[in-house]
Amino acid sequence: MAISRCVFFPHSPFLAVSKETHHYKGFLPEIFHGRPTIRKAAHVYRRLCDNKMAISDLQGAVGNQIKYVIRDIITSIVFNRALCQLLRQSFNKVYRILKLVTITSVRDAVRNLANLVGRGSI
Repeated sequence: MAISRCVFFPHSPFLAVSKETHHYKGFLPEIFHGRPTIRKAAHVYRRLCDNKMAISDLQGAVGNQIKYVIRDIITSIVFNRALCQLLRQSFNKVYRILKLVTITSVRDAVRNLANLVGRGSI
């Protein structure tokens, strides 16, 4: 999937990463409100699922690819460098949609997340 550089955040403070710890400063707390965990990622995924209208309003391949972006975030969650690189290459519209979605049950989120990644349980 080709991504134009115009939708990156190449110099954005939202993607600033500490060289000592490789933890996010700004962008990651905006999504996960702190350190990334499977539970928080499940929460984000469920919020995206519940906001189908906003997802359908996205242009081009973004709407079709959003579940794969979230899945890749989840699979990279224990590797801060990998997660950093992934988020740098993600769409700015994903960032916008994550700020708009509503909060739902974590239990349902985990179940849907398990289905998304093709596992029976997490």
